[in-house]
Amino acid sequence: MRLPLRLNGLGIRSRVELRDAAYAGAAAKALPALADRVTDTLSGSVQPGILNTPKIASISGQGSFDDNTYSLTSFLDNSRRGASLEASWQRMQLAAADAGAAAPTGGALAADPSQIGHGFPNTQHAVSIQLDRSRQRKLNEAMPSHSRASVVYSSCDSLSRAFLTCPSYEGGMTPAVFAESFARYLAAPSPACIPHVGRTLYVSGRRGAVDVYGDDLVAAATKGGMEAKFRHDVVRDLLTTSIRGAGGSATAENSRWIHPAIPSAALAAMAALAGTPRQVRPMVPDVTYVLDPADGERVVECKTIAYCPTYYAPGRSGVNKRARQVQAEYWSKARAQDRAFGLAQLAPGSGPSGANSTIGPIERQLNSVAPVCIAVVGGFGEGSEDLHGLIGGIARKAALTAHVRLGLEQHVAAGLIQQQLIRKLGTAFVRSHSLLLLARLQFIAPHAAQRCTSRAALGQVISYRQLEAAAARLPGGRGHGSSRHGGRGG
Repeated sequence: MRLPLRLNGLGIRSRVELRDAAYAGAAAKALPALADRVTDTLSGSVQPGILNTPKIASISGQGSFDDNTYSLTSFLDNSRRGASLEASWQRMQLAAADAGAAAPTGGALAADPSQIGHGFPNTQHAVSIQLDRSRQRKLNEAMPSHSRASVVYSSCDSLSRAFLTCPSYEGGMTPAVFAESFARYLAAPSPACIPHVGRTLYVSGRRGAVDVYGDDLVAAATKGGMEAKFRHDVVRDLLTTSIRGAGGSATAENSRWIHPAIPSAALAAMAALAGTPRQVRPMVPDVTYVLDPADGERVVECKTIAYCPTYYAPGRSGVNKRARQVQAEYWSKARAQDRAFGLAQLAPGSGPSGANSTIGPIERQLNSVAPVCIAVVGGFGEGSEDLHGLIGGIARKAALTAHVRLGLEQHVAAGLIQQQLIRKLGTAFVRSHSLLLLARLQFIAPHAAQRCTSRAALGQVISYRQLEAAAARLPGGRGHGSSRHGGRGG
């Protein structure tokens, strides 16, 4: 709760916890400026103090800050406030130190009390960061290594926590969606799933049960493209519009991108196999774009993953692991399509996914845009390295012209635009995951559906109203002479 957002906390800062750092920061700034001090011993140049009285000089110590000298010893020894400062500094040292140590081995807090703030332009900032990181380290150590909390805490990034600083009306979050997103960020049970834990899921002929976090609900295979609608397509469309808004060009689902690489005769032959087991559709990138004409056209492949042991392990998010897999899969698919279109042959001794004897036109087309940007969004809204890199590239492109309009230096404008992109995209990614979970609550089967054995029925979206109507038509139901006030109807 007390850790800042940048360290995956909630950013609810405690004034009590900040007071010692603020005290040290104020002392490091004020004390050297109070009394007169010699700035150059050779010439004897003196910088007048802002409160140079005999009492101040006696407390701060004559010559304590002359030229290259820096010492708070006189202040610590000769004043009650100095003793208080020394005590607060030692408290912070103890808080930031490893177990059994009196002070940390590095950072601002490693200094002796007489050297508080020496060499640090902003002592309060440096000390606060060191204390926060120490608290974060101790929090990680206190968590069970294989707990969900440790996985979530190490996985979340700037995209994951963007919704915390985005107004609900701007992010399009209803109270139910925000509750789900907030609970997921804290590794807490899903508010929507708690009443249904253990109830049967009827999706695509595979029966499962609702878990307390809703992970099985999100990961279940369903018909109708729900995952694509709520998660994958959100990533694809937001990246496309963001690139265009920055002044680049982008096309989503560019089905014509690979066609020029395939001879027309091969395309015609494959078109004749449409609807057969041998049908092959040319690969379609999620996004093709141009940000910098000098770099030419680039390709983005968007993927989403849910929380599962395959990708998530203690201390590690699964998005980069999935991104590395997709890179390999992309080239394997290109080689397989070259073979399917009769444009290349499998190299002797290679497996089904191995290299071809020659580089085919589809693989060559893919090599021309390598490396492909693999934008993976995880189960907690976190993004892969490529996704963060692309967001930075979009911000720099937008800043080429926006910095003049904003009246800022180009790199400053790029930083501000990147922050806005992260807030917009991150909130959308987190929201879309919660929307998917809430939408899939319809697959929680009531008792009437649990008696259903029809395979066709298992693959359909279960409607409570339809089930109620069907129950009314059964013998003994309300539609067959039962009474609302008597008998065994219903």
